[in-house]
Amino acid sequence: MPSAIAFLLGVLLLQFLPELPAPLWLWLLLALAALLWRWLALPGLFLLGFAYAGLYASWGLAQQLPKTHESVDLLAQGQVLSLPTRFERRTRFEFQLHSLQRDGKSIPFQAKVRLSWYGKQRPELRAGELWQLSLRLKRPHGFANPGGFDYQAWLWQQGIRATGYVRTSPLNQRLQAGDGLRPWLGLRQGLADRLRAAAPAEAQGLLAALTLGDRSAFDQRQWQLFRQTGTNHLVAISGLHVGMVAGLLLLLTTWLWRRSAWLCQWLAAPRAAALVALLGAALYAAMAGFSVPTQRALIMLLALLLPLLLGRQLRPWRGLGLALVLVLLLDPRAVLAPGFILSFAAVAAILWALALHRGTWLWTLLRMQFAVLLAISPLLILLFQQASLLAFPVNLLAVPWFSLVLVPLAFVALLLLLLAPALGGWLLGLIAPLYSLSLEALHWAAERGPELVELAERPGWVIAMACLGGLWLLSPLRLPASYLGLLLIWPLFTWRVPQPAPGQFEVSMLDVGQGLAVLVQTANHALLYDTGAAFSASFNAGSAVVVPFLRYRGVGRIQRLLISHPARDHAGGLDPVLDAVPVDHLLADAQLARDGLSLEPCQAGRSWHWDGVGFHLLHPQPGQDWAANDSSCVLLVEAGTSRLLLTGDLERGGESALMERLGDGFVERLSGAVVQVGHHGSRTSSSPTWVEALAAPLALVSSGYRNPFGFPAKEVVERWRQSGSRVLNTAESGTIRLLFDPVLGVGEPRLWRQQRRRHWQDR
Repeated sequence: MPSAIAFLLGVLLLQFLPELPAPLWLWLLLALAALLWRWLALPGLFLLGFAYAGLYASWGLAQQLPKTHESVDLLAQGQVLSLPTRFERRTRFEFQLHSLQRDGKSIPFQAKVRLSWYGKQRPELRAGELWQLSLRLKRPHGFANPGGFDYQAWLWQQGIRATGYVRTSPLNQRLQAGDGLRPWLGLRQGLADRLRAAAPAEAQGLLAALTLGDRSAFDQRQWQLFRQTGTNHLVAISGLHVGMVAGLLLLLTTWLWRRSAWLCQWLAAPRAAALVALLGAALYAAMAGFSVPTQRALIMLLALLLPLLLGRQLRPWRGLGLALVLVLLLDPRAVLAPGFILSFAAVAAILWALALHRGTWLWTLLRMQFAVLLAISPLLILLFQQASLLAFPVNLLAVPWFSLVLVPLAFVALLLLLLAPALGGWLLGLIAPLYSLSLEALHWAAERGPELVELAERPGWVIAMACLGGLWLLSPLRLPASYLGLLLIWPLFTWRVPQPAPGQFEVSMLDVGQGLAVLVQTANHALLYDTGAAFSASFNAGSAVVVPFLRYRGVGRIQRLLISHPARDHAGGLDPVLDAVPVDHLLADAQLARDGLSLEPCQAGRSWHWDGVGFHLLHPQPGQDWAANDSSCVLLVEAGTSRLLLTGDLERGGESALMERLGDGFVERLSGAVVQVGHHGSRTSSSPTWVEALAAPLALVSSGYRNPFGFPAKEVVERWRQSGSRVLNTAESGTIRLLFDPVLGVGEPRLWRQQRRRHWQDR
């Protein structure tokens, strides 16, 4: 196991590098690792892991879409790799490019891409089909915010080299129903069709998740249920599911095989059972589309079954170490996946617990469950800033129920759907109530149990102490004063995020794509200015970006939520924010009123002070009727001579009116303020007079990466720069954080993409 950990640490270190070493240096490190192998095995394995991961990453980066081919019309031929997910306005799917052309010239880019097909007339796609499509692609890019989902890292880990959409074109055509290279794609699509036709609607979502790895039927409410009960790992096919199917096949085959003396003479029962278990697990993985987690689970299973196949003995920890190395050799990027970390941590915790003194089977089961909880809870807090207090009691019942009943029954039912559809449909109808009742039981537990505990960011040393505390509590060495483990865990739940001092305020402009969301924090108060966009019925910046960031910063209450104007890209995330965080006052247009929430209009002349920081509304004037963008609520925040001006989508008309109303006092009051550039930097905003009068040291733009509007306009950016402003754009920098001090002024901007630079991120 130490050898595997040394290899893992080398792979892990490589993932944190902002730039990759030159391939020549990586090959030299590989040679050095080979030389060190005999005398210094652990350092040699560390270097081997580092160099191997570096060469693998270099190979991956060499396959990126050239920038010159971004956002232009391309003609592609390829195969649908995934079960297409159909939404109201679009269909999302993964597509393997076989060829790509631009203006009739071939482009050497054969990679997996993630596509969306929009429009009411879009066809029904099926996994395995070969298509010719007119596309527009762009390199992988995602929102970059503390506490949020790292979409770009996920794309990199999944091997997706570009994202894009299908253009409406007569060139779009189905070429072939499928090919023989990936037969499991057609098998999976056929099973999905039969499952939809045979299973009752209320059980389809859970059945599809447990058998096909298709979780598209789950909505945000159901995912919240799984998070609150700590059961989201049960509805994602992983090592638990693959291992349980393999384990049941192993036991069943061993029992049946030993009934025949002839079979045992021909092939030993343990070896035969291992082969059947491996084949069954491979079939299960094929049904799930050979997703990355199932590939990882298959490799882990192979490592554990290898002793049976070879007729040798292998200690459990060595088996786990072998599985770890094999997974990383297949794809070093696996360390970026939360599932990788949680899976190996859970298995290690189980082995650790089993090393303790023996007891009854019930006591052993309890210790195993408690060990897993202690092992993964700090990791869940580190990865997701969440912890479920229901996880232990619910999983104590849910894990065996899912593993021994729901997953095997669903697996058998789907096999019967494939071999004997009528019998499979009958079995599905018979067992469907079990799946519906399982969801109802989770709802019952969630309604009566404690809410999901959401915790702010934790320093690495706090997480490390908690992990050590868990090991101390469960140590098979019977360490003295085991209760000290609880003291090491305690800071995990009591740590408080540092806040600005009285008189200071901190500003965080979030990367919400084509929209706006700004958090202003004082010592004891928080104001949220806009909530980002609603991109679709199932995805918005409020739940994807704003709420995770509030959790990350430890904001448990918002004293004022200000919506600049009721545009979709500014108010689209309002409801998820209101659902997640208590809000005292809403300053917004009357059409955004919500039951039970105090609503006040934004009117110039209103002011308030929090913790030595002044807040002043400057626009619009009461009784004035402005066009949509020029009705934006303009907010000035000031601490001493440090000032911030938030303008929403204010355009030239609103800018002129504000300058005219303030007259000579405009320059005196607002000159030198840090400015949020109006309307994402459009040509209709940031007039020369406005820009010159403000003389802002920093001009902050919130815009979407390669947005279709071309925001911010080049001439607007140049205008701000010529006035002496440093222009920062969330599309390039991610979250922008600034500390305003009444004496020291504005601190150096902290740019999230710069702080968390990784070699796979787009330049």
